[in-house]
Amino acid sequence: MHAMIRMVLVFTTSFVFLGCTALTGFDHATDSGKQKGTVALALIPLTAKSGELDKITEHIRKHIDKNDLSNERLKASCPTVIADDHELVGAAVPLIVAAAKVVFDLYMDAKIRNEEKLKKAAQATYSERVILENNDLEHYGCALITRGPKDKSGEFAALIKLQKVTEKAFVAKPVYIGAKTAVAITSKEGPKTEPGDKNPPPSINVSIAVSVKGIGKQHELPILAPVGEGSFSVATVKIGPSAERYTCSGSLCPTSDLIPYVGDVPSSLTISVNETGNIGHDFDQRSAELKALKEALGPALKDALTEALK
Repeated sequence: MHAMIRMVLVFTTSFVFLGCTALTGFDHATDSGKQKGTVALALIPLTAKSGELDKITEHIRKHIDKNDLSNERLKASCPTVIADDHELVGAAVPLIVAAAKVVFDLYMDAKIRNEEKLKKAAQATYSERVILENNDLEHYGCALITRGPKDKSGEFAALIKLQKVTEKAFVAKPVYIGAKTAVAITSKEGPKTEPGDKNPPPSINVSIAVSVKGIGKQHELPILAPVGEGSFSVATVKIGPSAERYTCSGSLCPTSDLIPYVGDVPSSLTISVNETGNIGHDFDQRSAELKALKEALGPALKDALTEALK
């Protein structure tokens, strides 16, 4: 074991999006249906050296303005303790940086010509993963997943608390979600959330899934096996460059089911995001979370959820 836990940062290589721009009689928000960008994931450690703290803070503030999430709220939700080398405990997690790639840049038809295409355009799911050594996951308190142009501030950012519940399990819950744009098509006018609500801003519904896998054995051969997964949803996340950002703290935040920590074996953590636009249909939270879970589980484990999504 080494003396330092570092921030983990990776960029994804896969994204799936189907959609276009407009249906006769449907007026979509100008900040929705965005088709180009990259996805990145960072894990925020619970303990770090002072030099690492500056790097962590800089990365978070690149995507989340302190006017949207104050330093006090950030420290309360994702505390990173500064300690000397001899006080640090846990396996080292090296900084991992992969070259960012364009992960969705698809040509779309000029118009959505029917309702079925509109439904597809109103759904977008993307994900990223990190590889961890041994039981390193328990040494991280938060995760930040972002979407946006390469090497620029995120157009979408979700700060997720990985809250340790017992020595064997944690839950995931949102701290912050900000969407300057949406990949999913959504209506120009958002749903009315209160009586007398006039001209509500455009919004999307966001479902986030967390999946943990670990190395196990089957017939004396090593396999990558699912350890556990959980998901949560946040409805009516406003979109736009100056839109109000979603923040949450305390016991009222939506929370995933228990997700087990992996034992002393190599593991992977995948976080996926499902964006669902408002197109005149009620938000199907179960379906959206299943789609996010399907993305988080990966190709080898998707078949088990296929029937549930039909």
